[in-house]
Amino acid sequence: MFRMSHAVAGGSALIALSVLPAQGQDLDPLMTQVLELSKTHSIDDWAYTQNMNINAMGEADVEIISRYDPSKPKDEQVELISITVNGDREDEDSDDMDYSDMEIPSYSDLEDLIEGGVELIKEDEKTATYRVFPSEDGHQFDFGSLDIDTNDADENLMGELVVQKGDTPYVSDVRFYLDKPYGSVWLAKVKELNFGYSFAPQGDGTILADKFHLDLDLKTLLFVHVEVGIDTEFTDFTFVGSK
Repeated sequence: MFRMSHAVAGGSALIALSVLPAQGQDLDPLMTQVLELSKTHSIDDWAYTQNMNINAMGEADVEIISRYDPSKPKDEQVELISITVNGDREDEDSDDMDYSDMEIPSYSDLEDLIEGGVELIKEDEKTATYRVFPSEDGHQFDFGSLDIDTNDADENLMGELVVQKGDTPYVSDVRFYLDKPYGSVWLAKVKELNFGYSFAPQGDGTILADKFHLDLDLKTLLFVHVEVGIDTEFTDFTFVGSK
């Protein structure tokens, strides 16, 4: 199975898939420039607010707002601001949820992500879209806190990144998705999986992740239909590192 683990307000989302590698290609001038410009953009010295909206089965609408500050002691880095379910404020001291890990990828993690190579698949005057291949062993996408181990799903899982052109080109979107349903009609079958991050320059020019999304649609062994959507925004960035 494929396993995608990502800290979602301290929880781990586990899923399973795979892709085939394509090695040996050199980076084109645009991607070479993007990679060179990405090296100084780290999330490690930034505090931010996370606003996560979860829609489960078309029934529960959950909004979780929290603040992450890596300059504080480990057990004080996350401040839970509010939890709202279908418009009603919930108890913020709930012991049922874990908010201990809110790390998101740094823009500088692009170097690890494209270790297995990229291929230009679409281009216009403003953007260029690249296919991203797994790392050298053909079974791993590495992108900061977003780790994807791939094993058995052949070419179903696609990785892409979108570059915004200009004097200072940058990657605005990193996304992964199934190009066709994966699994067995008799066992669990993933009908749709689409997840990734968006990036944007901040006021000082530092490029940071500002959005995360995940759409999952699957049927389980007992033909239970599971449909979940997560949309997260990262805002109010404050530099807390040393200059």
